[in-house]
Amino acid sequence: MDNKINNYRAPMVTAIGFLIGIILLIIALYRILNNRFPEHDEEHYYHNTLKIFMLGIICSFIGTLLAIFQQIFF
Repeated sequence: MDNKINNYRAPMVTAIGFLIGIILLIIALYRILNNRFPEHDEEHYYHNTLKIFMLGIICSFIGTLLAIFQQIFF
């Protein structure tokens, strides 16, 4: 029973990492292409966009690393 849960849980954690990364990258793309942003605070707007973009990349890489470690060690 415990082995079935581990076989299901490991790919699910990896998939969630990929999905969160992709969603964050899509949000960052929308914010980059959006031309209706507050002009008085554009530095803050693009700084937050950069944070979202970097977080999306980090989540995608973490998902990839989890997949690699699961194949090697489990």
